[in-house]
Amino acid sequence: MDRDATSISKTIADWATFERGLETLSRSTASIINRDATGRKGLTFSDLLIKPIQRVCKYPLFFTDLCKQTPACDDPVAHAELQKVLFRLEATVHEINRAQDNPSTRKLIEITWRLQDKLSFKATQQMSTPVLLRLLGHVQLCGVLHVAYETNERITGRYMICILYRSSLLLATTNKAFSSYAVDAIISLLNARIEEPDNGIGLQCHTAPFTWKLVFQFDRREYEIILSACSEKEGEEWKDRLNARIAAEAHDYSECCSPAGEIVTLLDLDIKSLDPRLGPFHNLTRLRSIQRAATVGPKASPRQVIIKHTCSQKEIKTANAVDPPVLRSHSHLSLHNIPILAPRRTERSKLESALSDVWSKDALPYPGMCGRRAENAFRTSANSIMRKLSMASIASNFSKRSANGKRASGV
Repeated sequence: MDRDATSISKTIADWATFERGLETLSRSTASIINRDATGRKGLTFSDLLIKPIQRVCKYPLFFTDLCKQTPACDDPVAHAELQKVLFRLEATVHEINRAQDNPSTRKLIEITWRLQDKLSFKATQQMSTPVLLRLLGHVQLCGVLHVAYETNERITGRYMICILYRSSLLLATTNKAFSSYAVDAIISLLNARIEEPDNGIGLQCHTAPFTWKLVFQFDRREYEIILSACSEKEGEEWKDRLNARIAAEAHDYSECCSPAGEIVTLLDLDIKSLDPRLGPFHNLTRLRSIQRAATVGPKASPRQVIIKHTCSQKEIKTANAVDPPVLRSHSHLSLHNIPILAPRRTERSKLESALSDVWSKDALPYPGMCGRRAENAFRTSANSIMRKLSMASIASNFSKRSANGKRASGV
């Protein structure tokens, strides 16, 4: 009996201890929950959205301190790499601050995001699409230009989507549904230059107004394309932006702020080079003055090309009035041997409509290509009605004649 009473009292004591433990655990759990709820009480949805941006702004401070703790005398390679990362972070923070206060910059960022969903790169590229898009950066200018170039067989040209980034110019074409843009070329602006379309080297064009050449380098060879705008304002804007980015890239390279390993290039066009392959560069992009000294072999012989219908209807009279006369004889030129490129203006109009959500409307005129119908819709509609009536009368006369012929043959 004594043993049973002792065991029962011990069990009761153990149960009381267990209940006290449960009570203590519940209190501690409730305190933790209350503390977490109190900590989240002041955070709204906007506060949570700003967290990643605040983290980006803290990185430059961290890497600045890390550069101080890693002097160049102790480890020059690590110090140089940290300096590069710090430069990129400071540029990113500057872009974030500028986008916050500048509506045009916010617009460019939105255009960049929209284009990222539609750009389609080739499957044979060496890096992934997200890495390519990150290296390209934000869009500086987006529009449509006529691009002409020489292949190994002939001279060709077409309207292409032109997207200017910080360090490169992207050329793309679209499908019939305008759902995706296939990237045909990514031209690096480092060592590129703008020249006149009749500079005496390669293709020569004297007929198209608002036209210029873009000479660039790819895979140790030099290439050229002829770019044609549809108006004077559009052409000047493109040339000014390209010249500004070319000068900025040369300055950044001279200051060692543009590593050659991060230059994105792609050329999927069947384009003929101007000169033979240059010498080895040891994986470094050198300035054009040095590369020109290493060029071996003669330049490509000049070839004439006639480009028509690349300017809008409103600019035709103006272009003819301001174009200077060509100071050379045309008697030695045979039109039968000169290729003529005459793209349809409707092709550019369709591209403009497809790019309406990403077109740089604050810098480039939109729509750029204005057809005849927009100038005089009443006269155009009257002409079309008269043309239909005349075709109907011809068809009716032909049917009557054929019926008479059958009757005569039957008799």
